[in-house]
Amino acid sequence: MWGTLGAGRFAKRGGAVFGEGGRYNSIDDFRGLAVFLMFNANFVVVFAADPPLLVNHARPEGFLPLDLVAPLFGFAIGLCLPLTLARARARTGGAGDGERVLSRVARRAALLFLIGYVPDFWYGYAAAASLWENAARTWGILETWALAYVLAFLLCHLRLDLRLVAALALALFYQLFLLPLPAVAEAVRSLVEGGPAAVLSWSVIIVAGTICGELLYRAPRQVFLEWGLRMGLVLTSLGLLVHFLVAPLDRILVTASYTLFGAGVAALVFVWFEFRRPAWGAFFRRAGQYPLTAWVLQALVYGPVVLTVGFGHFAWPLAGLMALAAAVALLVLTPVAQRAGLRLKV
Repeated sequence: MWGTLGAGRFAKRGGAVFGEGGRYNSIDDFRGLAVFLMFNANFVVVFAADPPLLVNHARPEGFLPLDLVAPLFGFAIGLCLPLTLARARARTGGAGDGERVLSRVARRAALLFLIGYVPDFWYGYAAAASLWENAARTWGILETWALAYVLAFLLCHLRLDLRLVAALALALFYQLFLLPLPAVAEAVRSLVEGGPAAVLSWSVIIVAGTICGELLYRAPRQVFLEWGLRMGLVLTSLGLLVHFLVAPLDRILVTASYTLFGAGVAALVFVWFEFRRPAWGAFFRRAGQYPLTAWVLQALVYGPVVLTVGFGHFAWPLAGLMALAAAVALLVLTPVAQRAGLRLKV
């Protein structure tokens, strides 16, 4: 079955549940949950001096539960890429199709990169780093997703099974041929999210998202569920296999085992969202509609903390309560900001 399915076989259909403006509720709910978990993961680090490992992430001690938050967010970015391409082509009616699609992808990738880079640079500069040193060492998750977004767009020209194989090959190339190089390994350790080199590993998450997104948009619902479940199980199993045979799950080194496992878990979670369509998902929907708006609002938390007490000032469990309260507050503020005109999306 994997070898015979391709995007060209499917016509647009209406099996999903749509919300306002023809949006996919399952995508918005899933992405909103990822945003809320991201808030909690980030704010625990902001407020807590020594948080428990269970609620921490990206630690050298090994793989932690909240290390799965980044794959959920990246998978959600991939889900929307096929819809973005389809809408861009529909607006042209075939005229200037390639130019409009390229322009849209480039604009969204640039927006992702800048929304990540500018505040990351400012936080580092506020911490008294020199201008040029800080510029060279600034890197974060949105910058990573921006480059992976472009790479996933290039792979979207392949049929679904070949697209997944290509993404797996890139992740394994990074693991087997780049990470063993001392200079690359040192750069990956020193830069947040592994820097540009680790994009090859991260990209498998967005590519897996594009496959689910394309099937959701074009295929019968049963095909989407079968493919999504199969892909999730295969990627999760491959991640565990690489973990035991090659390199362990490691968020800091962005090992292939980590990104494969994360992509598989994200696929399974999204299939569950689309299959069950939980009513409580609506609580996260507004944040999921414009996740970059929610991301920008984090400055309301980061800014005051950086300029006053600094990161990691409070003891647990007070810090945990502060992190949760800040996450809920931003979840509430996100639709307010949207109504005020701050609508950033990718």
